[in-house]
Amino acid sequence: TGGVGVFKATATAQPTKVRVGDPITLTVRVTGSGNLEDLGAPNLTVQEKWTRDFKVHDDPSPGRMDEGAKVFSFSVRPKIAEVKELPAIRLSYFNPKLKKFEDTYTEQISLEVSETARLDPSEIVDSTPNAQSKRELAEVAGGLAANYTGPDVLDAHGSYRFAPGTLATLVL
Repeated sequence: TGGVGVFKATATAQPTKVRVGDPITLTVRVTGSGNLEDLGAPNLTVQEKWTRDFKVHDDPSPGRMDEGAKVFSFSVRPKIAEVKELPAIRLSYFNPKLKKFEDTYTEQISLEVSETARLDPSEIVDSTPNAQSKRELAEVAGGLAANYTGPDVLDAHGSYRFAPGTLATLVL
């Protein structure tokens, strides 16, 4: 992360009641003494519990300074309904006083994940020729335009008038 100093990290998440695959915005706030402006985001993709149970979008924000703290935002999605918490996030940094690397961890965040609604196979329309299904595909006259009902449908689609010079140019 490029952190040199002594840091503490905290995390919040919204929402905490989701379905499998729903996005969760995870906000990590880092405080402490050291080079906060140059501090990079914690790398969730190398932390096993995160990659096992969550889809981590690996395009974290570069972070922003907010009242003496560096704040990072992530988007994560639970992969399974059995997940009960967002794991602690590890932030590594170099402590110059002790001349060694150290880790700080956020607290775990309780999470309620439910299964995603599933489509019943009987609701799927089979588009193969001679298929026997409960519902058939229906072709609508007008194609996709039949689905549009906005005010532009009322515009006249009549002939257009051209200025004599434009008409002569087209003829040539």
